[in-house]
Amino acid sequence: MLNIRSLSDFAELRTVIIEGAVRNPGKFELGENGNLRVSDAIFLSGGTRDDAAAFAYLFRKKGDDLTQEYYFIDLAAIQLNKENSTNYLMNPNDSIFVYKASEYTDKGYIRVGGAVRKPGEFIFNPTLNLKDALLLSGGLKQEASPNRIDVYRLDLGSERKTTTLATRVDIGDDLQMEKLIDFKLQPFDQIFVRFAPEFEPLRNVVVEGEVVYPGVYSLLKDNMRLTDLIEMAGGLTSEAYLEGTTLYRYEGNIGNVVVNLSRALEDMKSSQNVILKESDVVTIPKQDNIVSITGATNYDELYGNRLTENGKINVAFEKGKDALYYINNYAGGIDENGDQRRITVEHKNGRVEKMKNFLFFKKYPEVKEGSTIKVPFKKRKTEEEKKEEKDIDWGDVLKDSIAQATAILSLILLIRSVD
Repeated sequence: MLNIRSLSDFAELRTVIIEGAVRNPGKFELGENGNLRVSDAIFLSGGTRDDAAAFAYLFRKKGDDLTQEYYFIDLAAIQLNKENSTNYLMNPNDSIFVYKASEYTDKGYIRVGGAVRKPGEFIFNPTLNLKDALLLSGGLKQEASPNRIDVYRLDLGSERKTTTLATRVDIGDDLQMEKLIDFKLQPFDQIFVRFAPEFEPLRNVVVEGEVVYPGVYSLLKDNMRLTDLIEMAGGLTSEAYLEGTTLYRYEGNIGNVVVNLSRALEDMKSSQNVILKESDVVTIPKQDNIVSITGATNYDELYGNRLTENGKINVAFEKGKDALYYINNYAGGIDENGDQRRITVEHKNGRVEKMKNFLFFKKYPEVKEGSTIKVPFKKRKTEEEKKEEKDIDWGDVLKDSIAQATAILSLILLIRSVD
């Protein structure tokens, strides 16, 4: 069998490429005559897309991959006149790239903020007016000020020097946005709807526990205080324990705030009569005549664990007694590992008091109903601290102490002799 091949089987395939913003980008044969022009290639690719720029570029290689020529193509001119000088005849391996118009256009944005429901940015278009921008932002909030909408505009002067222009818009209390249709926007405009200065939404607080009418109450005035809330709730019940009152503040994640309701009720100008904030929770517990003792005491050695509950000793409250009284009379005194200097009393309202030194005397905190007495264990000393203790000359310390005591007694005798 004899197979006769055509000359085209031995000829190099001559093609051109067209890419970018055309409907059917791809590779096309140049043909034997070599008379394919740019307009023909665009036609074969389905024509330019709607987003195409008004120009393209022809890239032509000369002999090697390191040499490339660039030819500007005026697409708009070619459509009007096929004889245009940029409607080049194409060579093998030529490529055309049609660019998108958006690649050569700066995007302008409109920004809307303030008392609107959905603040944000929107791509600028000449069809956008002020009414559109406000509606796209969710419309005005209830607390918006209708007579204070500020529009800031960037004015490009000569030599690209910029100036900011400000315009104030008033749409009236009827909130008729139709009057904003004629307010045309420009790229980079910024719109801010101001909040009405006197508008305040309802702000609620909660009072729990021993008041006549516990529940949710609205703050009726600026700087409403703790005693105002107690009055609104009908006052305190006969079982209210004022010393145990607590306030929890959600605003700013503050948390528990120590307050003294007794002082607030005695003196409404007192610092304890705190100004309430939205979502505050005030809790007034019932009277609690139990005192708890925890920590390094001798209770276990004397009584075992018969009366302890979760490491606490719970005893009846005795009015006017300090922490040391409770420790000695109910907990068997301070354990040898207990740190007497760091004894604290935590009251029901969260306030913490510690032991105070006055000359040679120790003053322990007074215990209130519901208080917890804490006797911490001594801290373990480091080797360096133990070495420092050994270096102390206790004889000198004793001499200094005696000298100070003598000076104080002499001062007291001198004062008495003057009187």
